[in-house]
Amino acid sequence: MSIANCELFLIANWFAANKLSLHLSETKSIIFCNFRKLCAKTQVKIKPNDDVIEQVCSVKFLGVNIEEWLSWYKHPVEFKK
Repeated sequence: MSIANCELFLIANWFAANKLSLHLSETKSIIFCNFRKLCAKTQVKIKPNDDVIEQVCSVKFLGVNIEEWLSWYKHPVEFKK
C-alpha cells in the first residue's frame, strides 16, 4: 500500500499549504468487497507521519452506516406512520 501512503502524504502537504488540518485520529480506512464473493481479509497499514490509520469494517458518516459489503444490514430502519 505504498501508493496509498504516498497519496496521503501529498494530501497532508496540500492541507498544510492551505492552512487546513487533517485529523488522522478521526480518519478510518475500509476495504470494500463483494458480498457474493469471498474476499481475503487483509490488514492494510496506512501510515502517514508514523500514525497508523485504523482499518474498520464499518463506519458512521453523516448519519449513514457504511460497511465493507456496501449493504444496509447495519443501518437502522425506522418506519414512520
